[in-house]
Amino acid sequence: MNTNRVFFTVIAFCFLISAAFAGKREYEYKRSDMRNITRLAIRILAANHYHRQPLDSAFSRRLFDNCFDNFDPERIYFTQEDVASLAMYRDNLHRHLMNGDFQFGFRLYELYRKRFAEYHDYAVKKLSEGKIDYNTNEYWIIDRKKVSRPANREEQLKLWNKKITHNALVLRLAERRISSQKKNDSKQNEAERIAFKWELRTPEDKLISNLRDVGNSIEKRRPIDILGIYLDVLAGEFGSHSNYMAPAVTEDFDISMKLSLSGIGATLSSEDGFIRVVNIVPKGPAGLSGKLFRDDRIVCAVQEDGSAANLLDLPVSRAVQHIRGERGTTVLLGVLSGTENKGGIAVDGTGKLLKLFSMMSGLPDYSSVVPTWRGKIVFKCVAIKRDKIKLDEFGAKGTVRTVKDSSGKLRKVGIIDLPSFYMDFDAVRRRENDARRGSSDVRRILSKFRHEGVDSIIIDLRGNGGGSLPDAVELAGLFLRGETVVQIRNSNGEIEKLKGHSPFTMYTGPMVVLTSKFSASASEIFAGAMRDHNRAILVGDSRTFGKGTVLTVEDISSHIRLTGKSIPAGTASFEIAMFFRATGSSVQQLGISTDILLPSLSQEMKVGEMFLDNHLPWSSIEPTKVGCYDVQIDKNIKILAEKSASRIAKNRDYIKFQRLINNYRRYRDRKQISLNEELRYKAYLTEVEVEKEAERLIAGEEGENKKSSVRDVVLAEAVNIAADYVSLFKKKESGKK
Repeated sequence: MNTNRVFFTVIAFCFLISAAFAGKREYEYKRSDMRNITRLAIRILAANHYHRQPLDSAFSRRLFDNCFDNFDPERIYFTQEDVASLAMYRDNLHRHLMNGDFQFGFRLYELYRKRFAEYHDYAVKKLSEGKIDYNTNEYWIIDRKKVSRPANREEQLKLWNKKITHNALVLRLAERRISSQKKNDSKQNEAERIAFKWELRTPEDKLISNLRDVGNSIEKRRPIDILGIYLDVLAGEFGSHSNYMAPAVTEDFDISMKLSLSGIGATLSSEDGFIRVVNIVPKGPAGLSGKLFRDDRIVCAVQEDGSAANLLDLPVSRAVQHIRGERGTTVLLGVLSGTENKGGIAVDGTGKLLKLFSMMSGLPDYSSVVPTWRGKIVFKCVAIKRDKIKLDEFGAKGTVRTVKDSSGKLRKVGIIDLPSFYMDFDAVRRRENDARRGSSDVRRILSKFRHEGVDSIIIDLRGNGGGSLPDAVELAGLFLRGETVVQIRNSNGEIEKLKGHSPFTMYTGPMVVLTSKFSASASEIFAGAMRDHNRAILVGDSRTFGKGTVLTVEDISSHIRLTGKSIPAGTASFEIAMFFRATGSSVQQLGISTDILLPSLSQEMKVGEMFLDNHLPWSSIEPTKVGCYDVQIDKNIKILAEKSASRIAKNRDYIKFQRLINNYRRYRDRKQISLNEELRYKAYLTEVEVEKEAERLIAGEEGENKKSSVRDVVLAEAVNIAADYVSLFKKKESGKK
């Protein structure tokens, strides 16, 4: 049996290598296609954006400067001489773009590509020769956005030396910390053991590999991707949330809204020239097959029609196009795996395998640049039948906690974690019964809560950056009796009042909405409506993000089809209106104030609309009638806030968390960091804990990745507040005030 498996793998392996590595045929954009996309993008934005602005020399100068900052935010790749070399475009970009001329974007990208290649070669030479001084007295400036660019190459090389030292030092400190932990922890789980097989490099080697990955991504961008970057910066000049999304980015956006895709059910990344499996969706095709595992490397893919694609050294954004596909079709993957299972060809290292790839396929030989590994690695062929993948880990989740309120009485608190306001617009439009949307998932959770007899509920919106406006209105309608959820004012000054369509309220009891500075847009619509109608108490950071604009997505491909041509042209998203609370107050810039402030890490972060370029100012309109669901909400807020403050002062977990917050303040306020390893290491141990928690909050990660070394004391205290609210809540069944 084992002999047969090996024989099949060898045959399939040879088929994979000898297949014509043409891959799926991608649309080849002509220059005229990209001129049309450029012309349409700027005209759509200029004609329809809520904030109309003149396309003049001032606009051109802002765009010129921001293009440089977009490619080089740390101001290390472009010198002042480089900026001057393209100065002939500075005052005229608006005219060029209106005529469909995208030349500046491509010339700037070519300059960026050239400068990064020079930096890469300089860094590799320095790292390979071991000429990094980790005992220096120099410092690295953290925020370089307002630092002047180096005047010339001489100044640039000095800056590059510091940058290389800083990046290498980060990896050295991380390895030093991990080595220290391994000495104190002899246990190593399976995932760590397998990951360990792939690591046979010094920190300097890892940095060289990282630089190679970045350079590879830069080199292999297609013209449409480069145009997409340029047009995205252009869109940002109209508003802080306006974007241009190239076709591949548009596809990812659609997936995030639908929470579904057709594929194999694996999260991928590009690492060391390989496509690495980061995670497996448990109930997806890959997970159910039992043949693909976390940390496997996918090197090639063959479709049912025999076309094949080499995935070595391919950016992940390109690789996924060969792995995703129509539901019911099968893809054959060539996989390197460190997981102990039967079958496959044992591979001692990358050298032999990659030389064989090169010899039989005519492709470049990557054996000299892709790292070797420890232990047994096998090459195997994995056939996976694609299916519809439901990204349930990013959907609404409901849990129930039983806690004692301040009087000692047991209370059941239902917690609904809503990461975003997602909605499959096409399925909803077709009126499919199982159309995925956040409000429908929350409705099901509320029905479950009713059966479990919850006394109070929490809607956790801390990492919810928004999404579907209609779904936010629909969700609010589950808790209101036909009152106005939000008011919308378009660029002509016309105002529309939106209400939920639920025939009855799903829940009428006490309610807490947990927010943070990362709660934005649709989250603010929902939270604002709950507070304006005295339907819920807001708990969390001092304010929400402050995004008070309504976005629309315009399919540029549909405009091109009017000319009789059909090409994938991407989309433009831009602000078309502002939304206002029922009280008439805008959410824009200032966000929504909380009722009960809870100390948190996100509260200390400098994030929000007010920190973004080109954001619109706060404003207000006439208020509309509001409901009154808790007749003594202000009194209740005061009582609950006092009880909360008393609990926090005595809570050991929160006291520990407060130390983390204090460390973060020091970490946040630094202007520069030492490039001396010994001086840096002690501070690094504290920084890394804070940084992990901060990254988790910023990314809004879910599922397995949401785990943190710090207990979620903010949610725990919100649960206590919700439990105490039960005995205070006095609802008014009828009127409005």
